Amino acid sequence: MTAPALLVVDGEKNTREALKKLLSADFDVYIAANLGEAQNYVRRQPF
Repeated sequence: MTAPALLVVDGEKNTREALKKLLSADFDVYIAANLGEAQNYVRRQPF
């Protein structure tokens, strides 16, 4: 079974990386630093 995808959007790099590390056991975690990066992910991947 494939893990659900989760998109974390935060301007703070340390926060993004920490959340990815914490959540990656249960989710396929993608991280974006801003709205533009997040929009690119959303166009390609359902969340």
